[in-house]
Amino acid sequence: PRSCSRFRRWRRGFRPRIADDVGSRLGLGAAVFGVVVLVAVVLVVFAVAFVPGERFAVSAAKDGTIRVWQLEAGEAHAATQKHEGWIQAVAVTPDGSLAITGGQDHRLCVWETNKASVRQVLKGHHDAVSAIALHPAGSMAVSGSYDRRVVVWDLIAEKPLHVLKGHADGISAVTICPDGKRALSASSD
Repeated sequence: PRSCSRFRRWRRGFRPRIADDVGSRLGLGAAVFGVVVLVAVVLVVFAVAFVPGERFAVSAAKDGTIRVWQLEAGEAHAATQKHEGWIQAVAVTPDGSLAITGGQDHRLCVWETNKASVRQVLKGHHDAVSAIALHPAGSMAVSGSYDRRVVVWDLIAEKPLHVLKGHADGISAVTICPDGKRALSASSD
């Protein structure tokens, strides 16, 4: 069909790019300060996180891949797949050395950002992982899942410390306060 040939022509010329002025590129008339647009391939990206220092970012996609982006060049310098199915959540440690992803396969993967390789796989949820937050020290993480549970992880021992139950619906967000003493979870219940 005609629409497919247009797509092929469009995709042939497709190159990763970075845009600091999204408003003018989209014809909105006003510049949007500090917004970065990264385009690689036609895929759905569910989550993105800055690596501290803001020179790199990590994206997590529906196809189960993560990409580590070099922001100045607008290019993904590493891409790899470990999850079976989509990845919905990503968080980066304060020192930028690790990224943690959670996905449809009920697992969390801990990645080395400089190589985009998996260092460890954490299992403890019974449904898709929908949210991840990291402790300010980088040694613990909190994950939320559609299984209605929040799991507190010890990243050094590679095991769950606590499994918290109480929501009547799946978890949509988790966060850890800056002092690291409390965590919050959100759900549609």
